[in-house]
Amino acid sequence: MNTCHHVKYLDKSRDIQPLYWRLIRSNIRYASGIPCPIHHLHLQLARTLLQVDASHWGKHMYGAYNLVRFLHLHDPNNTILVVRVPLRSEDNMTAKHDYALSKRIASEVATVKYIETYTNIPVPHIFLHSAHVEGNAEGVLLSSLWNNMEDNKRRETGSRRRLVTTAYANAANYWLAYTNAYLQDICDADFGGDPGFKIYEYFQMWFMRSIIPALYDPSMDAHNIMITDIDTATPQISAVIDWEMSCAEFSSVYAYYPLFIVNHPFRNVDESLRKRNVQDQATFNELLAEAEHSRKPPDGVPGLSSIGSHGYPTYLFYQIVYDPDMSTALYPLIFAYIYSDDEEFSLDYYSAWERFEKESKIWLEACQVLGEGVVGSKIKTSEFKDLVVKHLDSFDEEGNVRAWLASLNI
Repeated sequence: MNTCHHVKYLDKSRDIQPLYWRLIRSNIRYASGIPCPIHHLHLQLARTLLQVDASHWGKHMYGAYNLVRFLHLHDPNNTILVVRVPLRSEDNMTAKHDYALSKRIASEVATVKYIETYTNIPVPHIFLHSAHVEGNAEGVLLSSLWNNMEDNKRRETGSRRRLVTTAYANAANYWLAYTNAYLQDICDADFGGDPGFKIYEYFQMWFMRSIIPALYDPSMDAHNIMITDIDTATPQISAVIDWEMSCAEFSSVYAYYPLFIVNHPFRNVDESLRKRNVQDQATFNELLAEAEHSRKPPDGVPGLSSIGSHGYPTYLFYQIVYDPDMSTALYPLIFAYIYSDDEEFSLDYYSAWERFEKESKIWLEACQVLGEGVVGSKIKTSEFKDLVVKHLDSFDEEGNVRAWLASLNI
């Protein structure tokens, strides 16, 4: 099998770097068969540093977030370099995206290099990369404006967004802060909105918060694993590719199985596949235990191989919290796992339910007095409060709006 050298981003120290990033930031596209100028730069650099006289480009394709090309070097090893260029339009490539992309690339590179150095897992070799963004930054320094900036401009409105500025000792602390902020956002958003929908979302996140473990976000998908000797009785894993979003995390990464041996939550999985998944999961546990024992950990060091067979609730929890679209299919499963199938799924959390119903009545009164066009259907709690205080004389002293303001000591 060809040796796969993984080229993600060019080294910032190279003379071509400013031109390279200007081309990326311009979101250059090209017609089929007509290479983008960025690939001529890759070609020249690869040939120079690897001392290869000839090469050719393979078919270009678009990944989830990247433009991907395969450079086939005409060397004795038939080396293939994977070249990935971030593909975003200038309008969508904000400073926030720049920073997040840099951090992500640095994490991916550190992880893959560590695995390549200290394990025998066949991962791609990173030939060159850059985790830094260059470009003409517009604007002025925040430090020159901050002290005299108006409060409403300085204020952060998204509670979950503020979490990125805080350091956490472990994943459990982060997710606890995240779910608390999520619950607060639910309470603050859509004042007076449909209480049935709002309370359902609130109850799910409230329940999730009560069972938070340490978490990890792997991408162990079947299309990221390369296999050889497929026609023999002992096929071999030749490479584990595409380490996007990889990072160092807690031992709970072992807490659930690769997704290709787990029943798909949104598809009808036939009985034969369900049985095979159970068998594959048992094999996964066995292989993990063998690998763990072969390393002969020091006495007293607890093993991790048994966590996988007990990680079903962690898997369900993570899928629901990280992707709310999964809650429809998986929330009943995790509820049943914890409370058993005999316990009826219930929404009788009366305190929150009463609050949201009361807020709906308050919003309706404000719409009747001020007009729905003035109040709006999507309004934050703080914005609604400021609005009704401004028009306080318009409301009945015995009405719901006045009573609500009195409960807030206003």
